[in-house]
Amino acid sequence: MLAFYELLRVSKHAVVIIEPCDSEIFTPDVLTLYSGFYWMWQGMKNSIKRMIGRPIYYEFGFYEEVGNYLYSISRRELIKAAMGIDLPAVAFAGINMIHIPGMEKEIWKPNAPLYKQMLKKLRKLDGRSKMGIRPFNLLCAVVFKSTPKNELITALKASGYDYIALPRNPYNKK
Repeated sequence: MLAFYELLRVSKHAVVIIEPCDSEIFTPDVLTLYSGFYWMWQGMKNSIKRMIGRPIYYEFGFYEEVGNYLYSISRRELIKAAMGIDLPAVAFAGINMIHIPGMEKEIWKPNAPLYKQMLKKLRKLDGRSKMGIRPFNLLCAVVFKSTPKNELITALKASGYDYIALPRNPYNKK
């Protein structure tokens, strides 16, 4: 959180953060029977992993191979942080990201086989995320220091962001 507050301190209008989405705090916008079964399956898998002594991704966090802690964020955490310091608004969008080995060496063309494979996988992930079956890989959050203009709000919504005007602190005498 210290880095978040430092970003706010040095910014003029807003802070944009793109980090992995915390799947343990994920609450789908759309709750369906299928997504309920998905989360039940995830719980069963985690129980089996505990019984056989295998690590559960995100149970206590995760370290990358190079030693960095994989910090993840949630919409709720950022809303609470923004409300705690009486900021006016936030906006969120989910992003899915995949890596296909060998793609970094492929010359990009619209009909390249790895490019087609990547698009197919991304469309599948995006569809599942939009239906509430699984969380997006990354969360893009915009935390505003001042109320944005209506044109910006309209542009954000047109780009797929959820814009949330936060209630202001009635006890703050500004």
